[in-house]
Amino acid sequence: MPSIAAIGMIGWAQYKHINWDEHKPTRWLIQDASRAGNRDAYFALTILNRRLTSGELSRAQVAELVERALKAQIDEGRQWNPVWGNIFERARAAGDVTDEQWQRYGEQSLTNLLSLSVRTKVRRGDAMPYRLMAGLLVLEP
Repeated sequence: MPSIAAIGMIGWAQYKHINWDEHKPTRWLIQDASRAGNRDAYFALTILNRRLTSGELSRAQVAELVERALKAQIDEGRQWNPVWGNIFERARAAGDVTDEQWQRYGEQSLTNLLSLSVRTKVRRGDAMPYRLMAGLLVLEP
């Protein structure tokens, strides 16, 4: 009987197109958002951004999001998600970001904006291959 009820509930949720992420606790969404390369991270960030905009987050939750945004910004193992920037800038506008954090955000954004990579092995006489990326612009020889 419990199995049938569970299957019925899942079927009903699929039929109604219920987004279960909308009902997750904020703590859970913050954990999801902090995982690198996770599809759920984008959805979690979007929900957190909406909750921040509507004033549903406590000051402690906003402070944690701000710190996680700064950590995500310098994490070279993950691609920067612009929703983190939206959250950070909304928190700044609401007065929840210190001047020191704002300065760090600006300095770190320059690191994220420019990157240079070269091939590690080059044979004598080969041209030096490189890739310079400035935001979305990619320059190669």
